[in-house]
Amino acid sequence: MSNKITEKNTRYLDLLKRSGLGEKEALIVEALLENGEMGAGEIIRRVNLKRGDTYNHIYSLKNKGIIEESSTKGWKRFRLEHPSRIEEYIENRSKELEGAKKELSAVLPAILSTYNLSYHKPGVKVFEGEEAIERVMSDSLTSRTPIYEYLDPSEVDEILDKTNKKYVLKRLDAKIAKKLLVPNTTFSINRYKGRSNELTKIRFLDFEMAKFQTVMQIYDGKISYLTLSPDSVIGVIIEDPYIYKMHKTLFDVSWEAAKEL
Repeated sequence: MSNKITEKNTRYLDLLKRSGLGEKEALIVEALLENGEMGAGEIIRRVNLKRGDTYNHIYSLKNKGIIEESSTKGWKRFRLEHPSRIEEYIENRSKELEGAKKELSAVLPAILSTYNLSYHKPGVKVFEGEEAIERVMSDSLTSRTPIYEYLDPSEVDEILDKTNKKYVLKRLDAKIAKKLLVPNTTFSINRYKGRSNELTKIRFLDFEMAKFQTVMQIYDGKISYLTLSPDSVIGVIIEDPYIYKMHKTLFDVSWEAAKEL
């Protein structure tokens, strides 16, 4: 019989700890579950914890809505609330964690940037398919610096026509400036000649080059690549100050050599 009780208690303790309670909190809940209402002294003897430590955990459980406090002839007594309150606690904790996850996602780029700059470690993210398009394009919309970009518009139109038009509108609305280098082809000239403006500067690379099915963006300490193959779309974001500086320098050299039509 004793072995069965031990196995049951262990199962409760593990479950309670997985629900988000600390090990000592779980011990106190298990003691009240098995023995009913008790005073603090009785709980201390059951769980074998120090007095101050026990009180801290009791009131932590009370704040969580799991333990109820009463007073009888000046003596404090503690009992468990209905077990459904533990379920409510788990649900509320899940909601809080989900909220925290969303908040973290919003500030994670800034955290990663600070981390990478402090520890000089490149942050590399790789995405595939529709997620690659969404993540790479949306990340550049958070840029605090101008965007420096290489692209072949004929390839962009084939894969990203509608998506790119929406992206351009969002970028302009966010007032993020861009310098754009494109191949000096008839297609590029028809598309971009005379279209430079305050937020979009365009120049043409005046030498023969093969079509390239990749968009490259340089911005805010990052480099991003987005392949435009119909068979496989891959997005890569690299965050590193040294890699950024090298590519930014190479872009500046190419920009000076390019023509503005």
